[in-house]
Amino acid sequence: MKKIIAFVLIATIGMSLCACGNSGKNVNQEVELDTVVEAIKTAYGENYVPSMQVEDDMIAEVYGITDDMYEDIFIEVPMISAQIDTLVAVKCKEGQQQAVVDALNAYRNYLVHDSMQYPMNMTKLQASRVIEKQGFVFFVALGVIPMEVEEQGEGAVVQAATEQNDIAEKAISEYLQ
Repeated sequence: MKKIIAFVLIATIGMSLCACGNSGKNVNQEVELDTVVEAIKTAYGENYVPSMQVEDDMIAEVYGITDDMYEDIFIEVPMISAQIDTLVAVKCKEGQQQAVVDALNAYRNYLVHDSMQYPMNMTKLQASRVIEKQGFVFFVALGVIPMEVEEQGEGAVVQAATEQNDIAEKAISEYLQ
């Protein structure tokens, strides 16, 4: 009888440990990228500027993200080229999260240091960021900077742009707990 009880206890503990160890992974595998993107868009409301999805053939060329790196991807940019508001959202394939982070950091570095930008966008790009969370990676350069802030100078614009990108990071963190 003691052996049966011990076996049942060991089996129960083993199943409990397996369930705890896999719970985060299974939850993330079930999270659809579209729902995270919608949470971000909802957080910005009318201040979400991107309106045009990037064509699949441009993803590797512009962003450095190849098909073997992701399960799902969403990239949206503004239709007007004078604005830089961009959302890149990637649900990574297993083992590819760091490769996606590296690609998006390289893209961000290109924008900040090597690309030709309107002066008003340079400060906003300084506040852009790459966010990684539980198998997902995001590049965000989002939000509307009020005209009165722009008149206060570069430091105020960078601060306001940082606060605007905080909106995306908060939405992502709340959804991917």
